[in-house]
Amino acid sequence: MDCTFRRLFDGLQRSGGEPGGVDDDSSQRGADSVCSIGALLFFLCFGRSGILRSDGLFMAGVSVPCAFLRLLPKWVIVLGMILAVTGELSWFHLVSPKTLFLIPLVRFPGFIWLIAVGFALPKTRSASVDVSAM
Repeated sequence: MDCTFRRLFDGLQRSGGEPGGVDDDSSQRGADSVCSIGALLFFLCFGRSGILRSDGLFMAGVSVPCAFLRLLPKWVIVLGMILAVTGELSWFHLVSPKTLFLIPLVRFPGFIWLIAVGFALPKTRSASVDVSAM
């Protein structure tokens, strides 16, 4: 059973005055540690900084090739690289909560950057691009 539903059920059980719950049953201690590990992994992968780290990698992965192939305007590439670096640095909020301001600095301009890339990328590309001449 999901950790949230189990805790809700335990809370309802305690409010009704019935005995039982996680604290009374020693066999549930293993389930609590599994829930904690799962919550930690979920937070690190999809939590505040987890989604921004993946967004940062995506922005860098789009900006760098587009810079070499000159597919996007320079301001879109520069904004993408700044947002990518800021997104990768957003994990510092796990060390110091003072860096939480990085989260909205990446999330909301990242949406604008994504829309700009969608409009600025050419629909077709020439067959041969000489990258060595750059």
